[in-house]
Amino acid sequence: MASNQEWINQWEKIEKEIIMMVGKKVEIGLDAAAKEMEDELERVSPFMEHAGEHIKNSWDRKKYPKKRYVGSTKRVRYQNRMVPLSSLLEYGKNSKHKGFIRKAFNNAKPRLIQAFKNAIGR
Repeated sequence: MASNQEWINQWEKIEKEIIMMVGKKVEIGLDAAAKEMEDELERVSPFMEHAGEHIKNSWDRKKYPKKRYVGSTKRVRYQNRMVPLSSLLEYGKNSKHKGFIRKAFNNAKPRLIQAFKNAIGR
């Protein structure tokens, strides 16, 4: 018969395996949701009729453990420094696109959740 310590050691090993399996699934789900958000931002981003890079085609994802960031790589000069164009459009006092990122997120939220669920096989 196994001692209490053997049972405890076996349980800790099982627990670690479960945590690793769940962690891998979460990472896969976050990747899918971030891709869905990037697609939504590309779809709703303002577009100007001139040559060059636009915010519409400058969205990118950054991957960190248990987190995903979707942001624009497009920067513009504002008050003698380079700032993210997305910040000016989202928060600028005189921006006619104010709040477009928040609106995009709110509109995409059900699809983000579904993409996450689909990716983890639920």
